[in-house]
This record gives sequence, structure tokens and C-alpha cells, in this order.
Amino acid sequence: MVSVETVPGVGVPMTVAGKAVEEAKSLRRGRKRDSFEESDQIWAVFDRDEHPCFDEAVALCEGYDVGVARSDPCFELWLILHEQDYNRSCDRHEVQRELERLRPEYDRGHGKTPDCEDLVRRVEEAEGRAKTLLRRRNEEDNPCGNPSTTVGRLTRAVRAADESARP
Repeated sequence: MVSVETVPGVGVPMTVAGKAVEEAKSLRRGRKRDSFEESDQIWAVFDRDEHPCFDEAVALCEGYDVGVARSDPCFELWLILHEQDYNRSCDRHEVQRELERLRPEYDRGHGKTPDCEDLVRRVEEAEGRAKTLLRRRNEEDNPCGNPSTTVGRLTRAVRAADESARP
């Protein structure tokens, strides 16, 4: 069983971040790696939504070399970036409405399922737009600010791993 980390001094559990860090610690202690290779990476994927420990979760993961694919305010921002730039502070409901407008197959009330095949074909466009958002947030001295996402770092890491695994 995987234990869950808590925010130091607060005691609030961070399920995704805590589990990812626990796995990273376990691998460092020399636990049998099963099918893991030396080049494998551990990533935590989560969004801000209305979670009070978001910044602490990011910092915890980064402190243990766990990759962070985070979004503020929500993951749907990443999906919008496949379609267009999006650089206005907003809440998750606004982002979801915008995605619904852009991608009619995405329905907030019934499954939230976008056309993933189409999104995969356009992932590099989204990565570029996300990188621009991150640059803007860094210029504002607010790297995790709204709107921003690092999901593009994960998609690039997946492609790089695929390329390095090929003969």
C-alpha cells in the first residue's frame, strides 16, 4: 500500500502528489524495479481547481524529481490550447464552457470526452501555446499562475522516451 504525503505543518493529504513522491522514494531505496528502466520517469498529473494545497503539491513533487503536469485552473485548458491561444485568468467553469464551444463533442454534463485522435495530431501546437503561457507567467513572477499548464512537458517526455526506445 502506498502512503500519502501531507503538506508540512498543515497535515492535508495530497493524494496524487503524495503517491508519486512515495513511488519515487521507494525506487530510490532500491525496491525491486519490476519493469522499470533506469531512464523511466515518475509524473504526477493534477490541476488547481479549488485545491488549497496546489502550490505545496507542485513543490513536493519537484523536491523529489517527480515530473509535474499541472494545470491552472483545470486540465481542460490543455485541451483548449490544441485549438487556440488562451491567456485570460478564469475559473474552471469558464474554461470548460470555452472547450465545449470549441469542441462540441466535449460535454461538461455528460462524460467530458473530447476527440482524442484529433487532439493527438495537434499536440505540438498545444505544446507551443502552453510554452508561451508559461513564459508569460514566469515574466509575471507567477510560474503556476492562471492560466498555465505544464502538460506539454509530459507529452514531450513521452515522445522523447518513445524515440529513445526505438532501435
